[in-house]
Amino acid sequence: MIPRLSSGLQAEITEEALRCWPKEACGFLLGPSPTEITGMRPAANTSSRPTDHFEIDPMDILRLDTELRASDQRLVGFFHSHPFGPPAPSAADELHAAGWPQTLWVILALQPGEEGPRVSSLTKWWSTGAEPALMLCSGRSCLPVASSHSKV
Repeated sequence: MIPRLSSGLQAEITEEALRCWPKEACGFLLGPSPTEITGMRPAANTSSRPTDHFEIDPMDILRLDTELRASDQRLVGFFHSHPFGPPAPSAADELHAAGWPQTLWVILALQPGEEGPRVSSLTKWWSTGAEPALMLCSGRSCLPVASSHSKV
């Protein structure tokens, strides 16, 4: 089951993506379980190519994990933006996801507009581990989609 993101949480992710534009925003999704996302926390994008790639310092993940141990929250997923790209996960995104089984991934796609960037779509997908189960979601419905980077 792909968890639902509240409109408030989507607004927070959108705000972070717009703040970071034209670089990729990235961060953590938090909740008491993988099926209940209750918050987000931005992370620094440490990539040497931040306009088309994101990286999160592993020490930031370790610090967050240590901090969350004293609460009912845990790291249940990641978000990032595609400032100029499609809302679908890239090959690099799928590679990252394979290392985080049972994790939600959210991509917020942005497009340049006359008055600055605007949101074009939000994609949620669930990593099963070896091969991410890609679910494209709009509103309350999600449809499974074959990975564009999968080997047949």
